[in-house]
Amino acid sequence: MGKSSRNNNVMRDKHRNLEYFNTCIADSLKTLSLCEAYIGKAATPRHKEGLLEYRIITSITFCSELYSAGKEKGEIMEAYLDGLRFFCEDFKWKGFAKHYGGYDIMVWFVSIGILLDIEEADFFKLCEAIKRNNAKDWILDKLIHSRIPSWELSSTFIQKEPYQFTQNIFDSKGIREYLKKRWYKGHRDAAWHESHKLSGVFAYFGYWSWESAALVKVLGINDYELKELDFYPYDAAHWNDPLV
Repeated sequence: MGKSSRNNNVMRDKHRNLEYFNTCIADSLKTLSLCEAYIGKAATPRHKEGLLEYRIITSITFCSELYSAGKEKGEIMEAYLDGLRFFCEDFKWKGFAKHYGGYDIMVWFVSIGILLDIEEADFFKLCEAIKRNNAKDWILDKLIHSRIPSWELSSTFIQKEPYQFTQNIFDSKGIREYLKKRWYKGHRDAAWHESHKLSGVFAYFGYWSWESAALVKVLGINDYELKELDFYPYDAAHWNDPLV
């Protein structure tokens, strides 16, 4: 791992300014509050399911917004744990064909949980939700296995592009190649792809390859030379480093 980095609320995102993200953060908080208010009043089961899913999506992208705006670990941890409760209680994996974005949500929850070093009880709840949804996937299993050695490893990927290339990551060179050549391009069908170009809406929450930083952590890769690399959440990989 590289040397410890303390951010002190310095903007991390390169595409939008702090004013934009402050508005995003306020908007996400309002959305989460509205979801909470309307879930119990949903007219139909389908409407309720949609609200529950939207709350999960908003809660994990909210973590990215906070990170993009330069927020510290404690604030992101609080937001993450709220979202984790929603995920563990309500997430339903419908298969890749019907639920394309659901796979990203699983990768983000597992990766950020690893980076935050969440407590064992919370991590087990996260893993039970993954297991309940029968989501067998190499990157999910690789990360979970780092904390639960008895967790069975899969050899296949739910989403091959770009995640299959994470199998070739053994050092910082592998991370660099994955992020420069594979990661963003491999998400061209995602709803958030190119969202930084949209004006008048708050769809952009930052482009962060959380799994890359999680792999750096579990593999013990020295990532100092990756500090300024696009899409790499360097500070997150060092949330638990000792003060130097």
